[in-house]
Amino acid sequence: MRRSRINDSCCVPANSRLKKMCAQQNLNVMKLRYKIIILAGALIILFRLLLPLGIRYSINKHLEQDMKSYTGNIEGFGLSLYKGSFHIEGLRVWKKDRADYDPLLSVDKMEVSLLSHLLLQQKKIMGSLEVSRAKINLIDSVLKGNQQFGEDYDWRQSFAKLVPWDLESVKITDSNLLFVNRDYKKPVQISVDNIFISAINIHNTENVQRRFPSQLLFSGRVQRDGWVRGSAQFDISKELPSLNAKVELTSLHLSKLNNAFILYGPYYFLNGELNMYSQVFMKDGNLRGYLTPFFKNVEAVKIEWNNRISKSYLSESVQSLGDLVLNSSSKKAHGRRYTFSGQMISGQEPWSSFWSSIRNGFAKPTPKRPMALRKKKGVIAEKGKEPVTTLR
Repeated sequence: MRRSRINDSCCVPANSRLKKMCAQQNLNVMKLRYKIIILAGALIILFRLLLPLGIRYSINKHLEQDMKSYTGNIEGFGLSLYKGSFHIEGLRVWKKDRADYDPLLSVDKMEVSLLSHLLLQQKKIMGSLEVSRAKINLIDSVLKGNQQFGEDYDWRQSFAKLVPWDLESVKITDSNLLFVNRDYKKPVQISVDNIFISAINIHNTENVQRRFPSQLLFSGRVQRDGWVRGSAQFDISKELPSLNAKVELTSLHLSKLNNAFILYGPYYFLNGELNMYSQVFMKDGNLRGYLTPFFKNVEAVKIEWNNRISKSYLSESVQSLGDLVLNSSSKKAHGRRYTFSGQMISGQEPWSSFWSSIRNGFAKPTPKRPMALRKKKGVIAEKGKEPVTTLR
């Protein structure tokens, strides 16, 4: 009797029945393998399709429930696995007691990319962020409940939810910053549009051997008129960051800010152009700097208004600027360098210390100088006296 030789990979039967059985068995195994591959592919595709929806749901849940007095949402989330990037569209954040058409923050699109070369070469997980058409709305009011400055929440939590990696570069384009106060018939509106910001080598992964290895460039248009531009070199590797920054404001017509000057400072500008240059240096918590203003063809009047807002950081800044302008008729004041300094304390909010030191630099009263006087309807301009306008 002839024996059949059968192994695991191939059947070589001695008769035709065993041959057919072996062929059918091999066919069934191949079909099972194809089904497993097809099922695995379908699951991968389904996972790929559902993953952005799941991440979008998670982000929206955080924005709607975890931001205390604020809420928000995103309209879309896209994921590119082979590029190692994702993008968020239609981000909006607003106060819960305000309408969503007036959000604190809105962003048309932001894209976060994983820097693969740092992952492969330095074993560091870092990313780059690109933001386009962002808008921040800051709202002031005599009623504290109507204010919107975003001060009552730690935004780092939400930022970490949106951007899970440390950032090595940031680029912001075509963005806007708007400050408004709608308490009165003539609302105050200060805008900075066409904002461009670029920061590179933030964590010094390029190992640049300089005191300030990171670089920042920024620019924007103020009141659709003058331009603010600046550059900075900085180092955030220590608890107290260090920086060397230069900023310039050019060709801003002061009449563009009259509504703000009326509400926050007792001034009204008939004419005048402002150019301003500043430099700030900070190291080991010590901050110092200077500000040099230049004025051209300034004509201004001092006004009285019972509804003026006098107790706020903005009113202090506006009044300080107004004092500088009104002293500009003196040759000694024109182009004068105003210095400021301060001390940053470890553990405190850096920006709070930064702005406090700048405000303290202008705390000393400046000597009064004669203003450029001009007769105008509603302005009382007598010889030897300040012109005074009373607004009802």
